[in-house]
Amino acid sequence: SGPEMPARQRAELTELAAGCPNVRVIEFSDDMLSLLNAADVAVSMGGYNTVCELLTLRKRAVVVPRVRPVQEQWIRAERMAARGLLRVVHPDALSPHTLLDAVREELERRDRNNRALESFEMSGLPRVRPGHGAEAFADDVCRGGE
Repeated sequence: SGPEMPARQRAELTELAAGCPNVRVIEFSDDMLSLLNAADVAVSMGGYNTVCELLTLRKRAVVVPRVRPVQEQWIRAERMAARGLLRVVHPDALSPHTLLDAVREELERRDRNNRALESFEMSGLPRVRPGHGAEAFADDVCRGGE
């Protein structure tokens, strides 16, 4: 549920989940990677770290990004969805039905082993040209930014 969810909503969500034996409401975890890894489909707002974790774990995901006050999450989610890496629901289109439909569609995908997701490279740093990436940055740091 998250630490910023109002207590009343959390209580309502917990009560609804109590009737579903396969659903658990967790307010906070210091081991999100394990929880994400155990999921068949993850539902997220699509923050930078979470998207990187989902891609690293090669997890199917439904993302409902924040679009205000900035559109950073929407831009990232839209571009990832265009590449077939995740499914996105715009928050203005969000309803219990649209979210449930998106999760069901993701669970029922014919290509359970999503080729785009399986082939997505998360190892860009080693491929950066020498002198233009980590080495140049490290040299600059060691020289004190001269």
